[in-house]
Amino acid sequence: MINILILNWNSTELVLQSLNQLTKSTYPKFRVLLINNFSSTNDLFRIREIHKQFIKYFDIFLIENEKNIGYAGGNNKGLKFLDENNLTGDILILNPDILISENTISEMKSKLKAGIGIVTVRIVNEQKKIIFDAIKLKGFIEKYLITTKDEIETDYSQGACLLIKRNTIDQIGLFDERFFLYWEEVDFSLRVRKNGERLIATTSTQAVRIKNEINRQPQAFYYSVRNALLIKSKHADFFSRFDYWIYILYMLLLTIKFLPNFKIFRLTISNIYWAIKDSQNNKYSCREEHQ
Repeated sequence: MINILILNWNSTELVLQSLNQLTKSTYPKFRVLLINNFSSTNDLFRIREIHKQFIKYFDIFLIENEKNIGYAGGNNKGLKFLDENNLTGDILILNPDILISENTISEMKSKLKAGIGIVTVRIVNEQKKIIFDAIKLKGFIEKYLITTKDEIETDYSQGACLLIKRNTIDQIGLFDERFFLYWEEVDFSLRVRKNGERLIATTSTQAVRIKNEINRQPQAFYYSVRNALLIKSKHADFFSRFDYWIYILYMLLLTIKFLPNFKIFRLTISNIYWAIKDSQNNKYSCREEHQ
């Protein structure tokens, strides 16, 4: 059995597309947990409608969180639901902006063998151009890898579509909720590797990533910069003493692309400032004012 966790935060139409794709899956044994992360009122009503709509296709549960607890906390709530209801099976975390192929679950499951803790897949854009198969980390800087092989090792498992062995989670837990959003899957991946298990990506299937709205990007900068210091403190053996400040400079250079939209540019710079300040003060929580 595969437990598919889909986390929603004001993204119900993306969730709908994702669930429609799941109805085409060739894998016969899965259940879906829709986890609503305190969306707007209209979005909450819509996710309830969608939940009812798909009951006829597969087992599907709706979990409603009373506040936005982020990617880490939201998916942890899904795991807690499974444990409390004695529901066994591995866990597939699937972002709502990801559309899997018909054979994706079957191919991922076939790769989840002894010694492997997490399996991910080839990610393509909406034009079916390959974005990456695996990711190489040099400090905090990501290098996307593309291969002609059937599978490839990855430094960390991207959090958009990852199949995790349940026994692995039982041993080391799932996500550290201090991250809230961004870098939590890197932290988890490094913990899996320290547990003696491999991380692989398969190219025998692919998933489409739908492009995110630009107004969500300043939020991404805040959490990416803030959490960099947290992950460095947790995995000091993986990062050099200079990696953090190299990453800050890198993120500042990336903001140049927002210059044509000065409002977004200014908000992004502000978020980077607050991210550095909050991380230095060990403040890890949802900071809506920086979004």
